[in-house]
Amino acid sequence: MNQDKQHTKGGRVVIPTQKEEFLKPPGKSREAEEAYLKQTLEVVRDNVENYGRDVAKMREDIDEMLEHFHDDNPEVINLLENTITMHDHLKRALERNERALNKPYFGRIDFHDETLKKEESLYIGKGGVAKDATTYVVVDWRAPVANPIMKTVWESAAMPLLAEKKCPLI
Repeated sequence: MNQDKQHTKGGRVVIPTQKEEFLKPPGKSREAEEAYLKQTLEVVRDNVENYGRDVAKMREDIDEMLEHFHDDNPEVINLLENTITMHDHLKRALERNERALNKPYFGRIDFHDETLKKEESLYIGKGGVAKDATTYVVVDWRAPVANPIMKTVWESAAMPLLAEKKCPLI
């Protein structure tokens, strides 16, 4: 049986019996997926607006500090360095969210806790997208929690050899 014809559900491998089952992701309706995408894009747009405003304000603050900069005052130097660091951090967050406007995520991992009878889905993208300081709507693909999806991607990527054997890329 080909591995690409298998789904994982609750830690168990489920082999679909009908072709139609391959087209539908396990556990979510199309409407639910479209609603989540819409919510995610709203968060991304809000982030772009907020980060853009904050980056511009910090740039003005940095320019003002540089106009009045005196290298003999350690407090001003410290404040300037901290503001530049925060500006760089916010600028990277702005760029990450701007990229997410086109394609916020490329995969989803479904977790099922049989003890708590609770299910949770994590969406995986090229960059993490946060709704607030503690809530991520998209998890960065490099995060440890995304390892199952990335392991599957790398295992399925193989180079054919002359002897028609497959050689894993990792």
